[in-house]
Amino acid sequence: MRFKSGFILKNDYDCFRTYVCSFSDEIQRKIKESDTNYSFGYLSLEEYITYQKLAVLDKQFWDFLSAEETELCHTTIRERHEEIGKIEKQKLLRVFTKWQEVFFSTPYQYLFEELNPVSLGIVLKAIRTRSLISQADLANLIGVNRKTVILIENGERYPSLLYVFKFSKITKISIDTLLSYST
Repeated sequence: MRFKSGFILKNDYDCFRTYVCSFSDEIQRKIKESDTNYSFGYLSLEEYITYQKLAVLDKQFWDFLSAEETELCHTTIRERHEEIGKIEKQKLLRVFTKWQEVFFSTPYQYLFEELNPVSLGIVLKAIRTRSLISQADLANLIGVNRKTVILIENGERYPSLLYVFKFSKITKISIDTLLSYST
C-alpha cells in the first residue's frame, strides 16, 4: 500500500521493522511539526490528511499491544534485533501478526478505500484546522452546536448534506474535493 507520505507499506517483516523503528515516530513528528507550523506549508493538505489517517491506524496498533509487547518493540527491534533469542522471536512474530491485522486486514482498510464517518471526520478536521477555524466558530458559521462538530470530527456521526455544503462554502473547498480526500 503506497501512501501520499511516500512510505510504501508492504506486508512483510522487514517493512514491519522499518515501521516500528522509524515510520511510526515519523507519523507523529510530521503531524506535530505541521500543527505547530501555522503557515501549514510543511505538508500539503493531502499529505496532512494521509498522516492523520495513518495516525489512527498507528494508535490502533500500539493500543492493541500489551505493555510487554510495546517494550519488546522499543527495545528489541530498535536496539538489538540481531541478538534476540527464540522466545523473543516468537513474541515478535505475535506483534508482527497484530501489525498485519491492523494495517492489512479488511476492518481497517476502510480509512483509505471507502467513504465512512471516521475518514470524513479526519478530512473535515484537517481542513478546519488548516483554515484556522475553531470548532466553536465553525459550529456558529454552520448553525450547529459545538458537540455536533466534535462528533463529526471524531467519526462518531456522519454530517448532514447541509453541513457538508456549508462547510465547503466556508472553507472554499468543493464537495467533490472533500469526498475525494475521504476515500
